[in-house]
Amino acid sequence: MQVSNIKELDTHAVIGGGKAEAFGMSESAEFFTVLSDTLYRDKVRAVAREVICNAWDAHIITDQTHLPIEIKLTNEELVIKDFGPGIAPERMRPIYCIYGASTKVKSEKETGGFGLGSKAPFAYSDHFSVTSAFEGLRTVYAVSRGGAETDGKPDMRPMVQTPTKATGITVSIPIRNATDRQNFENHIKAVVRQGGIKATLNGVLLDTIDYEPSRKLGYMLMHRQGYGELNESVVYVLYGTVLYPLTTTHAEITKQTRHIANYLGDNRVILLAPANSVGVTPSRESLSYSDKTIETCVRLLKAFTSSLKHDGEKAVRDNIKSRVKGVQRHQINLSMTEETVNAYVGSNVQDRKEIARAIALAQPNLFTTRDQRQRVLLAGLQKKFRDSRRTFRRMAAKPMVYSNYGLLREHETEIYRHTRRLVLRMASKLNLLTDLMIYDHEATYQREKLGPMEEYRGSRPVGNQIVVSPTQRDALKLLMNRYANNSTLRHSKDLTTVFVVKKMTAELRAKIEELSKRFKFDTEFLPFPERKKPKRGEKAEKGLFYSFFEVKQGAQGKFRISEKKTLPKAPQFYMNVRGGLENLDIDRHFWPFREDFKKYFGEIALANNVKAEAKLKLMGARDIELALVDELKAIAGKREVAFAYLCNKGELIESGHYRSVSTLARSLIIEDMRFAQFFFPDAKIVTNEATVKAEFLTNVMKDRYNYGTKRYRDYQTVWEEVRRIAKTEFKDTRLDAKTADARFSFLKVLADGNYSPDLDRAVYDFDEILAMMKWLKARHERKAKTVSPNNDNTTDAQKEAA
Repeated sequence: MQVSNIKELDTHAVIGGGKAEAFGMSESAEFFTVLSDTLYRDKVRAVAREVICNAWDAHIITDQTHLPIEIKLTNEELVIKDFGPGIAPERMRPIYCIYGASTKVKSEKETGGFGLGSKAPFAYSDHFSVTSAFEGLRTVYAVSRGGAETDGKPDMRPMVQTPTKATGITVSIPIRNATDRQNFENHIKAVVRQGGIKATLNGVLLDTIDYEPSRKLGYMLMHRQGYGELNESVVYVLYGTVLYPLTTTHAEITKQTRHIANYLGDNRVILLAPANSVGVTPSRESLSYSDKTIETCVRLLKAFTSSLKHDGEKAVRDNIKSRVKGVQRHQINLSMTEETVNAYVGSNVQDRKEIARAIALAQPNLFTTRDQRQRVLLAGLQKKFRDSRRTFRRMAAKPMVYSNYGLLREHETEIYRHTRRLVLRMASKLNLLTDLMIYDHEATYQREKLGPMEEYRGSRPVGNQIVVSPTQRDALKLLMNRYANNSTLRHSKDLTTVFVVKKMTAELRAKIEELSKRFKFDTEFLPFPERKKPKRGEKAEKGLFYSFFEVKQGAQGKFRISEKKTLPKAPQFYMNVRGGLENLDIDRHFWPFREDFKKYFGEIALANNVKAEAKLKLMGARDIELALVDELKAIAGKREVAFAYLCNKGELIESGHYRSVSTLARSLIIEDMRFAQFFFPDAKIVTNEATVKAEFLTNVMKDRYNYGTKRYRDYQTVWEEVRRIAKTEFKDTRLDAKTADARFSFLKVLADGNYSPDLDRAVYDFDEILAMMKWLKARHERKAKTVSPNNDNTTDAQKEAA
């Protein structure tokens, strides 16, 4: 292919003067290196491009473009084979050994013309081999960068000749390592794809672009395969089988490319230059911007932009009509520009109208105004949904705030009315209007997420998802988990419809499925429990209340209970709780003492709402908190309660510094009153039923009421009596930190272990800790009896440590 025009160089004549001296070229080894190595910026890409293009040219001149060239790539070598005519032995030197000599200068179909491409492998390797099969003779040539024999100039020598029936050229280039192999593979795929070359790599046919449909149009739209492809420019020129980035400082070309860049996104414009219309640099890595090249590029750019200007407005209208034609009722609030990402991904657009539609999706503002798009959109929706024509007329009469095609904000109420119409129609046919609910995942509180549709006061669109559930709780649990685990759903604005069907029959299920298919709803049925009929003569006992002892602790400290009520009648006591069945709010002081509650009060019902509490009171049940206050009042004057109070408040021992014995002792006493009996045996508190109950009551009633609550005064009166007795009975018992550290120094080994009962309660057994402390105390007492007095200043703690 012609790559430069000699006539362009004859721009003036010199008259007079002496004899003209023509310039020459040095044949030094260094200059050969310049022409075959340093000439190329990207050496691996240059080797792949030049050798593959030469192989493809061999197929072009023999009209074998239906056959792919063969490429084999391993960690050791790259082999590129064509099935052209091959090269006669006597022509190998003029073609392979002469720089600047080319057989393609006058050809309009072949790529080349500088006489440098066959030497490109020197840009990567010092040697390679060429095998030529020509007219029954196969000759293998070794090509080298050169040595002493050729004064450092490249050389080629025949190695072996054998008879053959095949024809063509095979070039074999050694590969240095696995990293280079991967690099070559990436460039080979890019060269083949972008050049429209048919080739196989290790037996697999490579992806390629067919430019023929775009030849007459002169341009096409190409979608990039990954972020690493075609990054140098937004416009490329295809000349021969090579894509050249259109990068120049020419004012007109820069203006046109910047304008085009505004609406391409991940696409690239490919301009198809005719043969002999542009010039390229010798490295074939960029265009040579001569006057002829600039004229061709400007002409192709203007053809592209003018066609867009002509087709753009109609393309926008066609996009809207196409979108409306396929839209469902629940989708009218979606922005149509979402198709920019989806409609043309992975495709190369070569039709003029389709190119305009692709760009109109990305940038409709280039061709139309918002008002124009609004009129087209609402007119199409009126034809599509004739039962909602009044809705769309109202929308047309109001000012709109919307994205490029979607409808937002001011018209959300109209959209909600329109999208719920089919849901209401379906529920009416099923006689389920009273059981129709809406799930709104954007509601702030859990109790507000799922509720009757007639009470919904929002304005978001109703989606095409329907959940049929036996209970409201099951549907809420399913949808909350689904939205929590799916980021796409969390960003969706659609509401979900829920049918709560308490008694599901086969006929009702079949009718729901039939209507769902008819109205194009995506319906999901949750499992319905089998209802077992009681045996004949047996009366099924119905549960009325939830039991406190049926509550389970779930993940993240949440409490839950089965939906089945297990108490057939009201027990003597009930406990006020709040929250849903999956997220009960159980008091943190109550939960650890479930067994004690059962021991002292028996069965306890849960009042999880106002109606349940009123029903329990009517049936004679009493609030457990009132009972706790009364129980505490009854035993408030006993020493055991006062001692338990001091233990619970941590007032028997003053807390010392970090890892001190006093801090450890205080923490243990707060957790279990048995440790207080260990540290203060003189208090004469014996473990009996009274001390156990006193410890239980002080634990569950600790910090129970805040100031201002209705039971705060009774609560404070009880504790004032307890505190008075505690100060009187145990005024000499309490220890400061220094005294406690000295008296219980035998526990230093535990304190140094950084034991923290409030954090490690689940890890340690208090019975084992108490047994260990008793053993340490006994050992300390035995040592104290056997140690004779001395005059040194060593403390007992230091001796213990030694």
